[in-house]
Amino acid sequence: MAERRVADRYVVRSLLGRGGMGAVWRAEDTVLRREVALKQVQPPASVPEDERTAMRSRIMREARAAARLNHPGAATVYDVIEERGQVYIVMELLRAPTLADLVERDGPLPPARAARVGLGVLDVLRAAHRRGIVHRAVKPSNVMVPPDDGGKLADFGIASLQGNPQITSSGLILGSPAYMSPEQARDGACGPAADLWGLGATLYFAVEGRGPFDRGRALPTLTAVLHADPPPPRNAGPLEPVLTSLLEKEPERRPTGIRAERMLRDVAGEGEPRPSQPPAPPASVISPDQPTEPDTHRPLPAVRARRRAHGRRAGALLGAAVLLVLAAVAVTGVGRDEPGRRGAERPQAAPDRPGRPGGTPGTAAVPQGWTRYTDAATGYRIAHPDGWDVERLDDSRTDFRDPVTGTYLRVDWTDSPGDSPVAAWRSQSEAFGAEHADYREIRITPTTYKGFDAALWEYRYSEGGAELRAANLGFTTGDYGFALNFQTRTGRWRASQDLFAAFKDSFQAPG
Repeated sequence: MAERRVADRYVVRSLLGRGGMGAVWRAEDTVLRREVALKQVQPPASVPEDERTAMRSRIMREARAAARLNHPGAATVYDVIEERGQVYIVMELLRAPTLADLVERDGPLPPARAARVGLGVLDVLRAAHRRGIVHRAVKPSNVMVPPDDGGKLADFGIASLQGNPQITSSGLILGSPAYMSPEQARDGACGPAADLWGLGATLYFAVEGRGPFDRGRALPTLTAVLHADPPPPRNAGPLEPVLTSLLEKEPERRPTGIRAERMLRDVAGEGEPRPSQPPAPPASVISPDQPTEPDTHRPLPAVRARRRAHGRRAGALLGAAVLLVLAAVAVTGVGRDEPGRRGAERPQAAPDRPGRPGGTPGTAAVPQGWTRYTDAATGYRIAHPDGWDVERLDDSRTDFRDPVTGTYLRVDWTDSPGDSPVAAWRSQSEAFGAEHADYREIRITPTTYKGFDAALWEYRYSEGGAELRAANLGFTTGDYGFALNFQTRTGRWRASQDLFAAFKDSFQAPG
């Protein structure tokens, strides 16, 4: 029999699995001479042709986005191909059983082992969320369990399609209802909190051997997701509070990735969270981009600073580091939503609380009840309210976040600033608006800040059902360029202006 080739490069060897959206084959990449997983994406025959065409376009787009993810816990997307009306995604071949296969073969996992698997998956998710990528289909068959129990996550690139509980005109429900979040089942809305729900349902399966809402058929299962409480787990032990919090019906009541990691580490006996992946290579402009994980008690997506292209551009405000997509992208721990480089020290904020309001160029006021933070790399100083979370995302970006409301300030810096803050923000406003729902630029105006040339960019947009408003203050101090990016819900904007002003007053440039 003649061998089957795709794109005149990938030789199909054997079938690895088949599901509702196609088949996965073991294949050989004849150019790089390595084995790969070749996913042939095939919408069910009952889906009308116009919907199939739209699906193919979406799959191609999402697979290209997922290919930018470079995380050891994610199955890497190598290539995406459209050939003869078929879409193929070429992925890393993971040689490990899925969590579904493992539980079927060996029975439910002990709580500590399930927590270790969950930590591996959460690390990938947090990295993804920091890049603005939501998996949308976290479920046992997409979690691979290597011998070290560090769960790996597969199916980035088509998961958003699989996870969309869309009912086609033919009445077919696409996706896996048993692991969809209530907000997905209701209206298809997906933010990072939806992935944390999927993680909770997956870990419930890991210790109980069944999904918390599985009723055997799609519509009863979706009804249970929306309205029923999960049966109390019998085998979860210390993992039960984690499952309960992750499976809250309202996304704003679920924990953030950071808090979920801490809870899972307690169950796994691993202690404090690890620092995140190293920073990405230098690029040119600091600009807000997709949301990171939302914080506890409200689905507030954060605007992150994205680094683009290489080199220094005229008109660029700040040279920055490109965040690697989903990979060690830091989420988590949105891969790890967290700081720095493996083995790097976490940032320290030296207590420095007394102070007076106001501030003059070159000085930094520390309001009562605030703590001063000093950046180890540049020496800049800023204060934040006591009780706020401080997360160093990489060498140049640090978040100060209210764990209750999700309001936050991100400080980003570069040592190769461009020439015009206004030009940089105008350029990024157009790009940001093209990628975010309901984006509206409020103003981009030149200004001065503590004697420095600056520009203020204010805007609104929507994410995950939340209406958000942000102000990004960019300025150059000579050796460095800085961005102070403040964001909160639109309804909190007026009341938060004194807070933003206090942040600005408390900032002290290095040197």
